[in-house]
Amino acid sequence: QTSVYEQLDLFGDIFERIRADYVEEVDEAALIEAAINGMLTSLDPHSGYLSAEAAAAIQRLADFLERN
Repeated sequence: QTSVYEQLDLFGDIFERIRADYVEEVDEAALIEAAINGMLTSLDPHSGYLSAEAAAAIQRLADFLERN
């Protein structure tokens, strides 16, 4: 059985390979966010990741709806 640290090393290796060898240039932040979202959505259908920008937009919408 592989340890968590071995799996994190594997993740880092794959991330570096994608950065270096993928056909097109990748947005590193978007790649990390997609990985985080993938971890969360694998837990259950109700979990997911919101970026700071998305969370702020949802908060603004909730504030607007609360006032109206």
